[in-house]
Amino acid sequence: MNKWFKKYLAVILISSLVGAVGFFTCQTRAELIFQETRQWQIASDDPDTETLRPDNAGDYQQWETLVGGDATHWEATNDDPVDDLTYIQTQVEGRIDVQNLQDPTFGDTDTVNTVTIYCRAYAIGSGGKERIAFIDRLNTTDRATGSIEITRGSFNEYNSGAFNTDPDGQGWTKTKVTNLEAGVKANVLGSETLRVSEIWIVVDYSIAASLSFAVDSASLDFGDLSPGTPITDKTSTLTVTSSGGFNIKASRDDNDTTLDLGTDATINITDQTPWNSTTPNSVTLAGTEDVLAFRVKYTGTDSSNYNSTWWGSDDADGNALFTGFPTPSDTIVYRVSASDPATDSVIQYYIDVANTQKVGTYGGGVTYTVTAN
Repeated sequence: MNKWFKKYLAVILISSLVGAVGFFTCQTRAELIFQETRQWQIASDDPDTETLRPDNAGDYQQWETLVGGDATHWEATNDDPVDDLTYIQTQVEGRIDVQNLQDPTFGDTDTVNTVTIYCRAYAIGSGGKERIAFIDRLNTTDRATGSIEITRGSFNEYNSGAFNTDPDGQGWTKTKVTNLEAGVKANVLGSETLRVSEIWIVVDYSIAASLSFAVDSASLDFGDLSPGTPITDKTSTLTVTSSGGFNIKASRDDNDTTLDLGTDATINITDQTPWNSTTPNSVTLAGTEDVLAFRVKYTGTDSSNYNSTWWGSDDADGNALFTGFPTPSDTIVYRVSASDPATDSVIQYYIDVANTQKVGTYGGGVTYTVTAN
Protein backbone atom coordinates (compact mmCIF):
# COMPACT_ATOMS: atom_id res chain seq x y z
CA MET A 1 0.00 0.00 0.00
CA ASN A 2 1.06 3.62 -0.30
CA LYS A 3 2.96 4.34 2.87
CA TRP A 4 1.93 7.97 3.19
CA PHE A 5 -1.65 6.89 3.88
CA LYS A 6 -0.76 4.74 6.81
CA LYS A 7 -0.85 7.12 9.71
CA TYR A 8 -4.17 8.59 8.61
CA LEU A 9 -6.14 5.42 8.17
CA ALA A 10 -8.12 5.01 11.35
CA VAL A 11 -7.59 6.52 14.77
CA ILE A 12 -9.87 6.10 17.75
CA LEU A 13 -9.32 8.02 20.95
CA ILE A 14 -10.14 6.71 24.37
CA SER A 15 -10.56 9.99 26.14
CA SER A 16 -11.46 11.16 29.62
CA LEU A 17 -10.42 8.16 31.64
CA VAL A 18 -11.89 9.94 34.61
CA GLY A 19 -12.46 8.98 38.22
CA ALA A 20 -12.96 10.37 41.70
CA VAL A 21 -10.47 8.73 44.03
CA GLY A 22 -11.06 8.50 47.78
CA PHE A 23 -8.79 7.47 50.62
CA PHE A 24 -10.16 3.94 50.72
CA THR A 25 -12.36 3.84 47.64
CA CYS A 26 -12.32 5.48 44.30
CA GLN A 27 -14.53 5.60 41.27
CA THR A 28 -12.89 5.66 37.86
CA ARG A 29 -14.93 6.39 34.75
CA ALA A 30 -13.71 6.01 31.17
CA GLU A 31 -15.27 7.21 27.95
CA LEU A 32 -14.42 6.08 24.45
CA ILE A 33 -14.76 8.95 21.99
CA PHE A 34 -14.48 8.27 18.26
CA GLN A 35 -11.97 10.82 17.10
CA GLU A 36 -11.65 9.48 13.57
CA THR A 37 -13.00 6.27 12.08
CA ARG A 38 -12.57 5.96 8.32
CA GLN A 39 -12.58 3.42 5.56
CA TRP A 40 -10.03 3.99 2.81
CA GLN A 41 -9.67 2.53 -0.66
CA ILE A 42 -5.98 2.32 -1.59
CA ALA A 43 -4.33 0.84 -4.65
CA SER A 44 -1.99 -1.95 -3.67
CA ASP A 45 1.68 -1.63 -4.54
CA ASP A 46 1.91 -5.31 -5.47
CA PRO A 47 -0.21 -6.39 -8.47
CA ASP A 48 -1.91 -9.76 -8.75
CA THR A 49 -2.83 -11.77 -11.82
CA GLU A 50 -5.77 -13.93 -12.85
CA THR A 51 -5.80 -16.39 -15.75
CA LEU A 52 -9.04 -16.68 -17.75
CA ARG A 53 -9.70 -19.46 -20.26
CA PRO A 54 -12.41 -20.01 -22.87
CA ASP A 55 -15.84 -20.99 -21.56
CA ASN A 56 -18.01 -20.42 -24.62
CA ALA A 57 -17.87 -19.64 -28.32
CA GLY A 58 -16.92 -16.14 -29.41
CA ASP A 59 -18.31 -14.20 -32.35
CA TYR A 60 -15.78 -15.59 -34.85
CA GLN A 61 -15.49 -19.39 -35.24
CA GLN A 62 -13.83 -19.44 -38.68
CA TRP A 63 -11.04 -22.01 -38.37
CA GLU A 64 -12.49 -24.89 -40.33
CA THR A 65 -11.01 -27.96 -38.63
CA LEU A 66 -11.52 -29.25 -35.09
CA VAL A 67 -9.17 -32.05 -33.96
CA GLY A 68 -9.12 -34.27 -30.88
CA GLY A 69 -12.71 -35.13 -30.10
CA ASP A 70 -13.96 -31.95 -28.41
CA ALA A 71 -17.33 -30.71 -29.63
CA THR A 72 -16.49 -27.02 -29.83
CA HIS A 73 -13.62 -24.69 -30.58
CA TRP A 74 -13.64 -23.24 -27.06
CA GLU A 75 -13.49 -26.69 -25.47
CA ALA A 76 -10.51 -27.62 -27.66
CA THR A 77 -8.61 -24.51 -26.54
CA ASN A 78 -9.38 -24.22 -22.81
CA ASP A 79 -7.29 -27.06 -21.37
CA ASP A 80 -5.56 -26.70 -18.02
CA PRO A 81 -3.14 -28.40 -17.89
CA VAL A 82 -2.12 -28.10 -21.52
CA ASP A 83 -3.41 -30.70 -23.97
CA ASP A 84 -1.89 -30.33 -27.43
CA LEU A 85 -3.89 -33.32 -28.73
CA THR A 86 -7.00 -31.15 -29.01
CA TYR A 87 -6.80 -28.10 -31.24
CA ILE A 88 -8.35 -25.95 -33.95
CA GLN A 89 -6.74 -25.78 -37.39
CA THR A 90 -6.93 -23.67 -40.51
CA GLN A 91 -5.41 -23.66 -44.00
CA VAL A 92 -7.11 -20.42 -45.02
CA GLU A 93 -5.28 -17.13 -44.57
CA GLY A 94 -7.22 -14.35 -42.84
CA ARG A 95 -9.56 -16.55 -40.82
CA ILE A 96 -10.26 -15.53 -37.21
CA ASP A 97 -11.24 -17.65 -34.23
CA VAL A 98 -12.07 -16.01 -30.90
CA GLN A 99 -13.53 -17.41 -27.71
CA ASN A 100 -15.60 -16.03 -24.89
CA LEU A 101 -13.71 -16.18 -21.61
CA GLN A 102 -14.36 -17.03 -17.99
CA ASP A 103 -15.58 -14.18 -15.82
CA PRO A 104 -12.92 -12.62 -13.60
CA THR A 105 -13.23 -13.16 -9.85
CA PHE A 106 -11.21 -10.21 -8.55
CA GLY A 107 -13.00 -7.32 -6.85
CA ASP A 108 -15.25 -4.85 -8.63
CA THR A 109 -13.14 -1.94 -7.37
CA ASP A 110 -9.77 -3.50 -8.17
CA THR A 111 -7.70 -1.73 -10.82
CA VAL A 112 -7.04 -3.62 -14.06
CA ASN A 113 -3.56 -2.75 -15.27
CA THR A 114 -3.02 -4.89 -18.36
CA VAL A 115 -4.42 -7.83 -20.32
CA THR A 116 -2.17 -10.24 -22.22
CA ILE A 117 -3.40 -12.88 -24.69
CA TYR A 118 -1.60 -16.22 -24.90
CA CYS A 119 -1.82 -19.21 -27.19
CA ARG A 120 -0.03 -22.43 -28.04
CA ALA A 121 0.46 -22.69 -31.79
CA TYR A 122 2.01 -25.06 -34.37
CA ALA A 123 2.83 -24.46 -38.05
CA ILE A 124 3.20 -26.82 -40.99
CA GLY A 125 4.74 -25.51 -44.18
CA SER A 126 7.70 -25.33 -46.52
CA GLY A 127 7.62 -21.86 -47.99
CA GLY A 128 7.47 -18.51 -46.25
CA LYS A 129 6.97 -18.59 -42.51
CA GLU A 130 3.44 -18.88 -41.12
CA ARG A 131 2.27 -16.03 -38.86
CA ILE A 132 -0.61 -15.34 -36.55
CA ALA A 133 -2.05 -12.16 -35.07
CA PHE A 134 -3.73 -12.04 -31.68
CA ILE A 135 -7.26 -10.68 -31.67
CA ASP A 136 -9.24 -9.24 -28.79
CA ARG A 137 -12.84 -8.17 -29.31
CA LEU A 138 -14.95 -5.97 -27.01
CA ASN A 139 -18.57 -5.59 -28.05
CA THR A 140 -18.18 -4.74 -31.78
CA THR A 141 -14.58 -3.49 -31.73
CA ASP A 142 -11.73 -5.76 -32.86
CA ARG A 143 -8.03 -5.22 -32.27
CA ALA A 144 -5.20 -7.19 -33.85
CA THR A 145 -1.52 -7.36 -32.97
CA GLY A 146 1.24 -7.43 -35.54
CA SER A 147 2.22 -10.75 -37.15
CA ILE A 148 4.04 -13.28 -34.98
CA GLU A 149 6.07 -16.00 -36.66
CA ILE A 150 5.09 -19.55 -35.60
CA THR A 151 7.63 -22.34 -35.27
CA ARG A 152 7.06 -25.36 -37.51
CA GLY A 153 6.78 -28.91 -36.22
CA SER A 154 5.96 -28.33 -32.53
CA PHE A 155 3.52 -26.52 -30.29
CA ASN A 156 5.00 -23.50 -28.54
CA GLU A 157 3.67 -20.69 -26.39
CA TYR A 158 3.21 -17.17 -27.79
CA ASN A 159 1.73 -13.98 -26.38
CA SER A 160 0.44 -10.65 -27.58
CA GLY A 161 2.37 -8.50 -25.16
CA ALA A 162 0.56 -6.57 -22.46
CA PHE A 163 -2.36 -4.37 -23.55
CA ASN A 164 -2.60 -1.30 -21.34
CA THR A 165 -5.95 -0.30 -22.82
CA ASP A 166 -9.04 -2.06 -24.12
CA PRO A 167 -9.74 -2.46 -27.89
CA ASP A 168 -11.37 1.01 -27.90
CA GLY A 169 -8.22 2.56 -26.48
CA GLN A 170 -9.81 3.21 -23.08
CA GLY A 171 -8.83 2.03 -19.64
CA TRP A 172 -9.66 -1.49 -18.54
CA THR A 173 -12.38 -2.30 -16.03
CA LYS A 174 -13.62 -5.57 -14.61
CA THR A 175 -16.77 -5.24 -16.73
CA LYS A 176 -14.71 -4.89 -19.91
CA VAL A 177 -12.63 -7.94 -19.02
CA THR A 178 -15.87 -9.83 -18.38
CA ASN A 179 -17.16 -8.94 -21.85
CA LEU A 180 -13.87 -9.57 -23.67
CA GLU A 181 -13.35 -12.22 -26.34
CA ALA A 182 -9.85 -13.31 -27.34
CA GLY A 183 -8.27 -15.49 -29.97
CA VAL A 184 -6.13 -15.65 -33.10
CA LYS A 185 -6.04 -14.79 -36.79
CA ALA A 186 -4.19 -16.70 -39.53
CA ASN A 187 -2.32 -13.61 -40.61
CA VAL A 188 0.18 -15.08 -43.09
CA LEU A 189 -0.45 -18.59 -44.32
CA GLY A 190 -0.64 -19.16 -48.05
CA SER A 191 -1.64 -22.80 -48.54
CA GLU A 192 0.07 -24.07 -45.38
CA THR A 193 -1.42 -25.05 -41.97
CA LEU A 194 -1.75 -23.42 -38.55
CA ARG A 195 -2.90 -25.17 -35.38
CA VAL A 196 -3.80 -23.64 -31.99
CA SER A 197 -4.32 -25.91 -29.00
CA GLU A 198 -4.80 -23.36 -26.20
CA ILE A 199 -6.00 -19.77 -25.84
CA TRP A 200 -6.07 -17.81 -22.58
CA ILE A 201 -5.57 -14.35 -21.16
CA VAL A 202 -3.74 -13.14 -18.07
CA VAL A 203 -5.17 -10.09 -16.32
CA ASP A 204 -2.76 -8.03 -14.25
CA TYR A 205 -4.64 -6.05 -11.59
CA SER A 206 -4.08 -4.19 -8.33
CA ILE A 207 -6.23 -4.89 -5.33
CA ALA A 208 -8.17 -1.94 -3.96
CA ALA A 209 -7.26 -2.23 -0.31
CA SER A 210 -9.89 -1.37 2.29
CA LEU A 211 -9.55 -0.78 5.99
CA SER A 212 -12.15 0.12 8.61
CA PHE A 213 -11.90 0.33 12.39
CA ALA A 214 -14.37 0.69 15.25
CA VAL A 215 -14.59 0.37 19.02
CA ASP A 216 -17.54 -1.45 20.56
CA SER A 217 -18.71 1.31 22.88
CA ALA A 218 -18.49 5.08 23.26
CA SER A 219 -17.94 4.77 27.02
CA LEU A 220 -16.21 2.55 29.54
CA ASP A 221 -16.99 2.87 33.26
CA PHE A 222 -14.63 1.22 35.72
CA GLY A 223 -17.15 1.68 38.51
CA ASP A 224 -16.11 1.83 42.17
CA LEU A 225 -12.53 0.91 42.88
CA SER A 226 -11.50 -0.20 46.37
CA PRO A 227 -7.75 -0.06 47.01
CA GLY A 228 -6.38 -3.57 47.17
CA THR A 229 -9.21 -4.95 45.02
CA PRO A 230 -8.15 -4.59 41.38
CA ILE A 231 -10.71 -4.28 38.60
CA THR A 232 -9.88 -6.66 35.74
CA ASP A 233 -13.22 -7.32 34.06
CA LYS A 234 -13.43 -4.17 31.94
CA THR A 235 -12.70 -4.51 28.22
CA SER A 236 -12.85 -2.72 24.90
CA THR A 237 -13.40 -4.54 21.61
CA LEU A 238 -11.54 -3.21 18.58
CA THR A 239 -13.11 -4.38 15.32
CA VAL A 240 -11.15 -4.24 12.07
CA THR A 241 -12.17 -5.10 8.52
CA SER A 242 -9.22 -5.18 6.14
CA SER A 243 -8.50 -6.53 2.68
CA GLY A 244 -4.97 -7.31 3.85
CA GLY A 245 -2.89 -7.58 6.96
CA PHE A 246 -2.93 -4.83 9.57
CA ASN A 247 -1.52 -3.80 12.90
CA ILE A 248 -3.06 -2.00 15.86
CA LYS A 249 -0.99 0.38 17.94
CA ALA A 250 -1.73 1.83 21.35
CA SER A 251 -0.38 4.87 23.14
CA ARG A 252 -1.18 7.05 26.11
CA ASP A 253 -1.69 10.72 25.33
CA ASP A 254 0.27 12.03 28.31
CA ASN A 255 4.05 11.70 28.32
CA ASP A 256 4.00 11.35 32.10
CA THR A 257 1.27 8.83 32.98
CA THR A 258 -2.06 7.84 31.52
CA LEU A 259 -4.19 9.16 34.41
CA ASP A 260 -3.53 12.47 36.16
CA LEU A 261 -5.38 14.22 38.96
CA GLY A 262 -7.61 16.81 37.35
CA THR A 263 -6.59 19.57 39.76
CA ASP A 264 -2.88 18.69 39.83
CA ALA A 265 -1.34 16.91 36.84
CA THR A 266 1.76 16.08 38.86
CA ILE A 267 -0.28 13.58 40.86
CA ASN A 268 -0.87 10.38 38.93
CA ILE A 269 -2.13 6.85 39.00
CA THR A 270 0.93 4.74 38.34
CA ASP A 271 1.26 2.95 34.99
CA GLN A 272 2.66 -0.52 34.57
CA THR A 273 6.01 -0.39 32.72
CA PRO A 274 5.24 0.86 29.17
CA TRP A 275 4.91 -1.77 26.46
CA ASN A 276 7.83 -2.41 24.10
CA SER A 277 7.09 -4.76 21.21
CA THR A 278 10.75 -4.86 20.14
CA THR A 279 11.77 -6.40 23.46
CA PRO A 280 8.44 -7.63 24.83
CA ASN A 281 8.09 -6.80 28.51
CA SER A 282 4.59 -7.87 29.46
CA VAL A 283 4.37 -9.69 32.79
CA THR A 284 1.96 -11.61 34.95
CA LEU A 285 0.31 -9.59 37.72
CA ALA A 286 -0.22 -10.96 41.20
CA GLY A 287 -3.24 -8.76 41.86
CA THR A 288 -1.34 -6.62 44.39
CA GLU A 289 0.04 -4.10 41.92
CA ASP A 290 -1.27 -0.52 42.26
CA VAL A 291 -1.14 0.33 38.57
CA LEU A 292 -3.10 0.86 35.39
CA ALA A 293 -2.27 -1.92 32.92
CA PHE A 294 -3.72 -3.60 29.85
CA ARG A 295 -3.34 -6.62 27.58
CA VAL A 296 -4.93 -8.18 24.51
CA LYS A 297 -7.33 -10.78 25.85
CA TYR A 298 -7.28 -14.32 24.51
CA THR A 299 -11.03 -14.83 24.87
CA GLY A 300 -12.91 -12.95 22.16
CA THR A 301 -9.83 -12.08 20.11
CA ASP A 302 -9.49 -13.63 16.68
CA SER A 303 -6.71 -16.21 16.74
CA SER A 304 -4.83 -14.49 13.90
CA ASN A 305 -4.82 -11.26 15.91
CA TYR A 306 -3.43 -12.85 19.07
CA ASN A 307 0.22 -13.20 20.03
CA SER A 308 0.67 -15.61 22.93
CA THR A 309 4.30 -14.55 23.40
CA TRP A 310 3.13 -11.02 24.09
CA TRP A 311 -0.11 -11.64 25.99
CA GLY A 312 0.10 -15.15 27.43
CA SER A 313 -1.13 -18.59 26.51
CA ASP A 314 -4.65 -17.79 27.78
CA ASP A 315 -6.50 -15.53 30.24
CA ALA A 316 -5.88 -17.59 33.38
CA ASP A 317 -4.12 -16.00 36.36
CA GLY A 318 -0.44 -16.79 36.08
CA ASN A 319 -0.66 -17.03 32.26
CA ALA A 320 -2.14 -13.66 31.29
CA LEU A 321 0.53 -11.05 30.58
CA PHE A 322 -0.07 -7.32 31.20
CA THR A 323 1.83 -4.17 30.28
CA GLY A 324 1.52 -0.40 30.48
CA PHE A 325 0.38 2.03 27.81
CA PRO A 326 3.40 3.23 25.83
CA THR A 327 4.39 6.59 24.44
CA PRO A 328 4.98 6.92 21.58
CA SER A 329 2.60 4.34 20.13
CA ASP A 330 3.62 0.72 19.79
CA THR A 331 2.12 -2.34 18.11
CA ILE A 332 -0.16 -4.54 20.20
CA VAL A 333 -1.77 -6.54 17.36
CA TYR A 334 -0.03 -7.66 14.18
CA ARG A 335 -2.00 -9.64 11.61
CA VAL A 336 -0.56 -10.82 8.29
CA SER A 337 -3.77 -12.03 6.62
CA ALA A 338 -6.92 -10.28 5.42
CA SER A 339 -9.67 -9.60 7.92
CA ASP A 340 -12.87 -9.72 5.90
CA PRO A 341 -15.36 -10.34 7.39
CA ALA A 342 -14.37 -8.27 10.39
CA THR A 343 -12.28 -9.62 13.26
CA ASP A 344 -12.09 -8.50 16.88
CA SER A 345 -9.26 -7.75 19.28
CA VAL A 346 -10.36 -7.47 22.90
CA ILE A 347 -8.42 -5.17 25.22
CA GLN A 348 -8.53 -6.11 28.91
CA TYR A 349 -7.73 -3.49 31.56
CA TYR A 350 -6.32 -3.79 35.06
CA ILE A 351 -6.51 -0.96 37.57
CA ASP A 352 -5.87 -0.64 41.30
CA VAL A 353 -4.61 2.09 43.59
CA ALA A 354 -3.01 2.24 47.01
CA ASN A 355 -5.07 3.41 49.98
CA THR A 356 -2.77 6.43 50.07
CA GLN A 357 -3.91 7.63 46.65
CA LYS A 358 -4.91 11.27 46.84
CA VAL A 359 -8.63 11.96 46.66
CA GLY A 360 -9.78 13.58 43.45
CA THR A 361 -10.84 13.17 39.86
CA TYR A 362 -8.31 11.65 37.52
CA GLY A 363 -8.35 11.80 33.76
CA GLY A 364 -6.28 10.95 30.71
CA GLY A 365 -6.39 9.55 27.22
CA VAL A 366 -5.40 6.48 25.24
CA THR A 367 -5.25 6.30 21.44
CA TYR A 368 -5.59 3.14 19.35
CA THR A 369 -4.48 3.34 15.72
CA VAL A 370 -4.88 0.73 12.97
CA THR A 371 -2.72 0.72 9.84
CA ALA A 372 -2.47 -1.64 6.89
CA ASN A 373 0.68 -3.71 6.56
